[in-house]
Amino acid sequence: MSVNEALNTDEEIYGNARLEEFLGSHADLHPRRLLRAMRAELIGWANGADQSDDMTMLALKFGIPPERGASLVTEAYLDNFEQVEGFVRRQLGETGCPEKVENQVLIAVEELVVNVCSYAYQDAQPDEPRPLRIHFTSSNNPNAIVIEVADDGTPFNPLEHGDPEQPKSIMEAEVGGLGLRMTRKLMDEMEYVREGKANVTVVTKRWD
Repeated sequence: MSVNEALNTDEEIYGNARLEEFLGSHADLHPRRLLRAMRAELIGWANGADQSDDMTMLALKFGIPPERGASLVTEAYLDNFEQVEGFVRRQLGETGCPEKVENQVLIAVEELVVNVCSYAYQDAQPDEPRPLRIHFTSSNNPNAIVIEVADDGTPFNPLEHGDPEQPKSIMEAEVGGLGLRMTRKLMDEMEYVREGKANVTVVTKRWD
């Protein structure tokens, strides 16, 4: 089915007019970000309504340098972070990014992964799968990396949680609060979307 045929809970279709308006107001976005925004728009529009068929989106823009991508799927346990860190380090090594940028990205990824491992699956049974998915995308004109951290746990939008007040000492810091503050500060962009049963947090980092 096409995007404009998406239905909401009132069985109203998204339609061409809404699609044209959305694309017109997001025309300056990179194709990857445009698809992510369109996906979030449709999820919000459908509001949980079942669709009659699968939906595939494709965005093309001439003149954009090619991107390189890689993915890792593991389980959301803190003991697996070494695996995640090794994966991200290898991908960053291919980009030739400065050491400072590499360190900032690794700190942000650690905060996001620890957040998933600590909070996303609190209600899960011991034998339930706890998937953690990492997708890495890089480009060299401009130099930038995009990392998606996804899980199938409890809905949690980090962007809706305001930064805590700066504590007077580390002993007064709220668990998890400073991690989100740090992630937002270190990254150039941070986005969140709830895709079906999945939390997807996306961070972007650029450098000269």
